[in-house]
Amino acid sequence: MNLRRDQSGQAVVFVLVFLGVILLSMAFLFKSGQLTTEKMQLQNGADSAAYTASTLEARAMNFTAYTNRAMVANEVAIGQMVGLLSWADELVAIGEAFELLGGLLDSTIVLAEAGAALNAVGAGFLTAGKTMTAGLLAVAPLATRGISMVNTVYSLSQEIYHLTTILLFTNAIFKSLEDNVPGTPGDYFIKRLRPSKEGAQLSPIGLVALAGHIASYVDGFSSRYALKSAGSSEQNRNGMGRLAATIREGRDAFSSGDTTPNSKGISQDRGWALKGKATASMGIDIKLVRAKITGTFTYGIESVGGSEIRYKKGKNTFIWSGVDTASWEDAIDVIIKPPLVKSYKQHFKLPSLPLAGGAYQANGVEQSLNLDDMPRTLRQYGSPPAYGGAAANKYWGGWSEAGLKIAGKKIQSYPNLQGYRDVDPGKKEGGNILPFTAPFFLIGVIRPMKDIEGQGPQFAAPLDLPYAGEVDGSLGAFAKAEVYHCRPDDISYFRRNDGKTEKDNLFSPFWQARLVKTKNLDRLLGLALQQNVIWLSNEDAKNVPGMKNLKDKLQLWIGKLTALMGVLL
Repeated sequence: MNLRRDQSGQAVVFVLVFLGVILLSMAFLFKSGQLTTEKMQLQNGADSAAYTASTLEARAMNFTAYTNRAMVANEVAIGQMVGLLSWADELVAIGEAFELLGGLLDSTIVLAEAGAALNAVGAGFLTAGKTMTAGLLAVAPLATRGISMVNTVYSLSQEIYHLTTILLFTNAIFKSLEDNVPGTPGDYFIKRLRPSKEGAQLSPIGLVALAGHIASYVDGFSSRYALKSAGSSEQNRNGMGRLAATIREGRDAFSSGDTTPNSKGISQDRGWALKGKATASMGIDIKLVRAKITGTFTYGIESVGGSEIRYKKGKNTFIWSGVDTASWEDAIDVIIKPPLVKSYKQHFKLPSLPLAGGAYQANGVEQSLNLDDMPRTLRQYGSPPAYGGAAANKYWGGWSEAGLKIAGKKIQSYPNLQGYRDVDPGKKEGGNILPFTAPFFLIGVIRPMKDIEGQGPQFAAPLDLPYAGEVDGSLGAFAKAEVYHCRPDDISYFRRNDGKTEKDNLFSPFWQARLVKTKNLDRLLGLALQQNVIWLSNEDAKNVPGMKNLKDKLQLWIGKLTALMGVLL
């Protein structure tokens, strides 16, 4: 019993020996946990800032897409009015042709009755055409001017929204840092351009990346195209040509003259036909075999037409014009029905005879209907023929300079196509040299170590973890986001019917934002300029002759560059 009492208290010795180690371990555990927590908060703030900024840009691009689509729809409405006026002008021309022909027949005794009938038909066409033209001319100029003014508003609004987004995403960056990193001041973003030394803040490379991204966002990944009265660059003309081509492809069946039937099998183009039919039959005997021959004579008027938007050379303007042509069509169908054998059928199409044509245009610039004036960009493969096929009638001379011209048939109130914004077609995937140029957004943030060291238990001597001094006395984080275009293919409502992949454009509102991985070059530049660290381990540097000295020299020069950036910013 005495021996056991002599051994009491020995555990206290071990506790005292290891107490310092335990306390030191707990201090390091607290310190590392604190750094990990702060690093996670800083990274969350950087991720949130980058993603929020790209999301706001995606919304601006979708707004531009919606306004571009609205401008296209409004231009098609102007094309419809021009088409209706052309259609009515054709009715007047048909009426005049019938009255002319009726007058010739009326002068003869034998065909006087037929001439009177043609005069009556012509009078009906004339009345309908003139009434329709008068009504349209009372509405069309005001409607055209109003629609053009709406398009001007759309054009300006998308540019205002595009530029205002710069302020929105700049403020959102600092708001994200404030919400995710405790201790970050909540001042307005203008004051944050020269932030205090507390809380999270953009690093010098972060500010440079922000400025570079704004420059590329204003006019880089997307560009604004507009026709100027004093002339326009080739780039602007090509950009406006793409808008005109998009409008042409967006026309409805009435404007385009497309005869393709809809889902119900009905053609909704503006072509029409008035046909009559006469049938006669007779029987013949050939060597006691009796056969029946039936002939059907089909005759009447067929009309085709369409509206086009075309660029007028030398005037730097786009013009809506509509053309409708009517021709006299004849055909004979012969059916021979011998007994006990299958019938023999034959269709004979007689040559078309031109009857009349009508045309109208929106804009006071005089033009002919020469198809050679139509740029290739306005005649896409597989699209409806020009003017719905009306201009293809060889009897009209192919609408050459000697063919039908528009004389005095104009809507003077149409100004021109309005400016718009679209993705630069010259931009290639992966062609960005700098990691922060649109559509990418790179952000670099730092937080001074003194903010972190002032929290929690304090020690008499600094308790730095290994390599803490190599990060220039601050924690740092990087984040990168991207704005991208993706039409959903898993929903039939949005899926393209032709099965093709759609290129980046500002006519389809399918822009989204996402975080992306930073590349090695991004991290190398970011760490070097943000935290004065060359991202190359000492072990790797030892294996490369001269690399250790090169690394030291780079470290020195980058330190000087970072200091200079800090002074300038």
